[in-house]
Amino acid sequence: MISLFNKTLTIKRSVEVSDGQGGWVKQYQDIGQVRGRISAASIAERTAAAQEHAEVSHVVFCDANADIKRGDLVTDGRITIKIIGVRNPSQADHHLECPGVEIQNE
Repeated sequence: MISLFNKTLTIKRSVEVSDGQGGWVKQYQDIGQVRGRISAASIAERTAAAQEHAEVSHVVFCDANADIKRGDLVTDGRITIKIIGVRNPSQADHHLECPGVEIQNE
């Protein structure tokens, strides 16, 4: 699986920063990079997500030690995925599978 990690992925996390007027706004900041890959979700993965009332368009695969959490954005510079979950298949600590939804750039 590790040999299939063919991209450098940037992980962004939501943080609150001052708006300069006494309030706070959420922004995404880069927290690091990992080797991984982004794949289109299979029909089975989309169907399973739909049964849980969730939408999945892609799955991000990366090393089990990656600092990645639900709500993070992951990009390879081409597409950006908002992570909706993080799974450690078979609890093997080999890799993570992170289903998500593609974010369209405006």
